[in-house]
Amino acid sequence: MSHAHTKMSVDSVQFLVQNLFDPWTVRLVDWLFYAGVAVGVTKIAQGLYSLIPGVYTYFYPKLRPLSLTDKYGRWAVITGATSSLGTAFAKELAACGFDVVLISRSYDNLLDMASEIQSQYSVQAYGIHADFFLGQSVYNEIEKALLTDTLDIGVLGKLLLVLSFLF
Repeated sequence: MSHAHTKMSVDSVQFLVQNLFDPWTVRLVDWLFYAGVAVGVTKIAQGLYSLIPGVYTYFYPKLRPLSLTDKYGRWAVITGATSSLGTAFAKELAACGFDVVLISRSYDNLLDMASEIQSQYSVQAYGIHADFFLGQSVYNEIEKALLTDTLDIGVLGKLLLVLSFLF
């Protein structure tokens, strides 16, 4: 008896898959492929979603920059406001849009400075007459003066500048 051997050539992968696997297995492989794609897309979406807070934090301030008064508060308190450094500091803060509370021991100069800042920079300015050489009592007077109005104080000037060098 002779055995006839027939050679079969494979022309395509599709033919091989269809003849080697039954249709149920082929459908299972397709479903596993689609499940893998779904998991991959989900992971990519989660990764992109996790970037949103960082992108928002970085770009939002650049789209809508805050003014210094929005960021820190409307009012600035400056001690020694009628001296050269205090005057420059008060005028610079007023130029940035801050309303200013000027504290000085020179009452006449204080009134002139407040009037000048109001007219030149179109901000509110008022003075508190206080002499720091009088000791602790002056702090209570300043506190009372600042607490009588509900001021949104964002900057403490000159006194804070001196304290920063000490510590």
